[in-house]
Amino acid sequence: MKKVFLNIIFFSVFLTLNISAQFSDWNSEKEVLHESDIKAAGIVNIAEIVTLSQNIFFSSTDGFMYKLGMQDYAGFQRQSFLVYIDGQRFDINMFDMINLNHLPVSIEQIDSVEIYSQPMSYDGAFTETGVIHFHTKKITKGLSFQFVHALVNETGDPGPYQFTEYSSPNVDKFNYVVNANIGAAGKDWMFSTNVKTEDNFLTDPNIKSRVIFMSGSSDAKIKYLSGMFNFFFKVKGNEQHIIAGVTDDKNFFFLEQYGNEIPTYQRFKHFGFNGSVKLDGNLALNYQLKFSESGFDKIENAYEFAFDFRTQNYFGNFALDYSLEKLRLRTAFVYDETVGISSNEFPDNRFRFLKIFGQAEYRPSENFSQTVSAGAVKYQSDHNLYLYLKNKLNVGGRSFIGTSFFFDKKSFDESMSLWRWMSKGYSSNVTEALDYEKIPEFAASKNFAADAFIESEAGKKIFFSLTGFYREALNVLLEERNYQMTSGGYQFHTRVDFVPDADIKFGGGSFYMRFKPAPNLSFSVQYTYQTDLWGTEAYRDYRQAFPNHLASLTMNYKIAASFGIWARLKYISSTQWSEYRYVGYQSDGFYSNALRQKLLFEISLQKWFWGKRIWTNLAFRNISNVNEQYHPIGSDIALRFLFQIHIYLNSILK
Repeated sequence: MKKVFLNIIFFSVFLTLNISAQFSDWNSEKEVLHESDIKAAGIVNIAEIVTLSQNIFFSSTDGFMYKLGMQDYAGFQRQSFLVYIDGQRFDINMFDMINLNHLPVSIEQIDSVEIYSQPMSYDGAFTETGVIHFHTKKITKGLSFQFVHALVNETGDPGPYQFTEYSSPNVDKFNYVVNANIGAAGKDWMFSTNVKTEDNFLTDPNIKSRVIFMSGSSDAKIKYLSGMFNFFFKVKGNEQHIIAGVTDDKNFFFLEQYGNEIPTYQRFKHFGFNGSVKLDGNLALNYQLKFSESGFDKIENAYEFAFDFRTQNYFGNFALDYSLEKLRLRTAFVYDETVGISSNEFPDNRFRFLKIFGQAEYRPSENFSQTVSAGAVKYQSDHNLYLYLKNKLNVGGRSFIGTSFFFDKKSFDESMSLWRWMSKGYSSNVTEALDYEKIPEFAASKNFAADAFIESEAGKKIFFSLTGFYREALNVLLEERNYQMTSGGYQFHTRVDFVPDADIKFGGGSFYMRFKPAPNLSFSVQYTYQTDLWGTEAYRDYRQAFPNHLASLTMNYKIAASFGIWARLKYISSTQWSEYRYVGYQSDGFYSNALRQKLLFEISLQKWFWGKRIWTNLAFRNISNVNEQYHPIGSDIALRFLFQIHIYLNSILK
């Protein structure tokens, strides 16, 4: 039996030309945000976590939903990074918008977040963009309960601002979060379940008047309601995991191709299980099976928009792992099918992808590892190809240098974009209102990436890393938009022209240093630079929406066991949004296509009470009250404060 499985593994490895190494203790390319980092910064919702990353660029129209660009090619237009919770892939991409707030996990459940912001192979999959992986906490033995209440107020609240220049007679509520978690654990099992509700109030005139005009309602807010069940158990020493979750999101969806918010009711559902089965001493079967559904339903609105559309995804990943002291082989077979459903039936509503990957992790010595990966994806008669190479070398002590290279030939069919579904026949009275040229044939794009890094750690006090990257993309489908502002209600209109063979070359680098002069005090300095080097004019104009410079200085000071201070100074350089080039003139200066540089200062105070059963946090964002804006027609977020209280009742029954 053992020989049969070994033959299958080696045959698949040679068939896919795939050799891959990824040692968990050698992953210097990733950012890891721990629970202590997230809580110290006073983060209140899932999407806001990305603001702690120095390698993620983001834009936001409302201050709650963030479109992410992770050093990728098509920037904010293609949201193709992968999202995981505890080893299960979550598909929440709707028309190139991944809203992390749709994940049913709560802030209190998160133990750590892994962020990879470069092309790579990951868990039997390839991504030319990156990965965000949420890991939830292990439940202590017995019965546990946690309760969280958070409130964010912007300037306008007469409370803390009453005796300052920002005092005003109204209370400007910004964000309101309540969630409760219940968990239990035994010797070989644990489960946790949570309910989360969140109200996000849109108070800024840049967006409030637009939303109210479209919806016909004076209630300008986003409302989330979600829940998740997470069950982990062991059978004969083999770990198994079941996750079920649902999120409801009511009010509106910003469709960039339309240029405005569309009133909708959104729902996300997920059910999956993953685990491993030991077949022999060195041989194991790892698997992941899941079903998910995302979609829009109509809610009453002044324009009678019937924007109903949902996708169902069926996913299975089976991998055979064979491990030796210096070698680990993996062969993965993936089935990935997405079905589009609407009340307006369309004929070609199914995408079915078959994928095969092989991996061989090789570490000939304690000082060196090498990775070479390849994978193939089949869709109808098309075959897409992925290649990945990684090297890492210990150059003395705890100092390392490394390189990685990535290449893919990818059909646009793998993108679940609006245009892909419309080319298959999907239509609604929203899509019928779009002004665009004929959707062209989608040619396969080719992407190349190269990364290099050096890192070193001097004892437990100083760590630094220096990285550089280069990206090149050919035959990318780019949308060229020129928004026009219409009279009344701050509405927008645009014609979308396609650039089917857009090319780009860009690069940059980053520096990170952590200094810990004392066990209770740490500082970190980060700087990231990126710029385009060559490319199609439309593509180079589009990438100006990415800041060239990001820099931050962070301090975390644990004054006492029950009291701490976190502070950060962050700089973001100016950006230019070419698609809004005419809006400034048409709005008489109310909007602008250029966002000014920003120097943001924030501070967070944490205090424990009642024997570490109650944790409180008071944080201030944008203390200098600058124009904190991340999209030309988005919210201008002023000085604000937030307050959180977390109640922990752990191990009630043992």
